Amino acid sequence: MRNNLVLRAMGVPQSRRAAFAKLHERVSRLDSSGAYDREAYDARRENRMAARKKAEEEAGCTDYKKAT
Repeated sequence: MRNNLVLRAMGVPQSRRAAFAKLHERVSRLDSSGAYDREAYDARRENRMAARKKAEEEAGCTDYKKAT
């Protein structure tokens, strides 16, 4: 609520204030469970990157097979 008043005083449009409120809510939910688990974040990121790399490699293999 306080942030909304500050943003209003700064002349920020209502749509921007709503977007900021949603972002602030998401961040506060992350922090409410304790310290943000950096290790879990890193593990999820590594898994995403590995999956992306594997998909790119598989796509490259099929392109090669189609070309021959």
